[in-house]
Amino acid sequence: MIFLPLDNTEWKNWGSRLDRKKFIHFLMIILIISLIFFFIGIFFNDWDLDKYFYANNQILFWFFRVISYLGSTIVIILSFSLLFFLVDKKIARSALYSYSCVLIITTFLKILIHDLRPPQNIFFGSPIAQGWGFPSSITAGTICFWGYILFRAKDLQNRKTKKILYWIGSTLMGIIPLSRIVIGTNDLEDILGGYLISFAFLSIFLIIDAKFITFHLKYKICGMLGILSGLFYWGILVAIFMRIYPENQVQIIYDLSVTAGLIIGSSFNFYLTEETINVDYSQFAWKSRIVGLTTSIFSIITIFSGLWALLQIIPFIQFFIAIPYILSPILSIQPGIWLASKIGNRISN
Repeated sequence: MIFLPLDNTEWKNWGSRLDRKKFIHFLMIILIISLIFFFIGIFFNDWDLDKYFYANNQILFWFFRVISYLGSTIVIILSFSLLFFLVDKKIARSALYSYSCVLIITTFLKILIHDLRPPQNIFFGSPIAQGWGFPSSITAGTICFWGYILFRAKDLQNRKTKKILYWIGSTLMGIIPLSRIVIGTNDLEDILGGYLISFAFLSIFLIIDAKFITFHLKYKICGMLGILSGLFYWGILVAIFMRIYPENQVQIIYDLSVTAGLIIGSSFNFYLTEETINVDYSQFAWKSRIVGLTTSIFSIITIFSGLWALLQIIPFIQFFIAIPYILSPILSIQPGIWLASKIGNRISN
């Protein structure tokens, strides 16, 4: 047996009381509702009813296009950095890992199913979003990142922080998927498919995360396993899908490189933060924590933007696009950890 049985009254790794049966029943209800809505989405798509969701003026279009960017990978990584330094390190790290893992699943399904995006996915003659539509990766990623945070936020001591996270998370989990429909990058079927996959994955991830210690492995070993899995995932799927869809080789390599780079970078964080993860940054002066956060955000934006610009002039960009996504999760906290540790004076009790 790989996992030890869950305790009926308490998941000790979280330090919070949680009835296992109620949790599983709740998840079953969510999954059934998601499945029902998914079939409704198929009905809307077959009868071409999605057109009633699309923006009919430029102001509405640009408003929801800006909202849509809040679900992008770079914004998720910046949110991870913010949560790591100011809220809770372990919650932030696992939320980013949940996000990275679900993107692997949705990217695999996108390439396998090859579902085209709606005709409205055009702006001034160019596609708004590249690749395929079903299931929506931004929807699934948003649900898994913020859904994990909301589930774990109940154990935070600061009630104000908890309330802020609930408001932000629940709002983004609703409005970001909606924005993808309004701007025409996805139809309702894509969005509801993203919800269905993300809820199913998140329920499994929460159970594994709650009993992660039953593996009896150090985080450094788990980090290395994640890195090796990312490389294996990229190599195997590139070889398979390039044979199945030779006409889409560039897009396939690009998509798999992005998701493989993200899971490798997130796994590196597990490897690099084994010692620092137990440092209580709440005991550092706010000045030190803000300096550390600012340093990390500046590093990730600078390096990511620079590498992205450089890659635009490199031939065969799809083979190198993983580099910014490997470095982004690392740069989002490591420079800040180092600087905060150097200049941070602990608050005297």
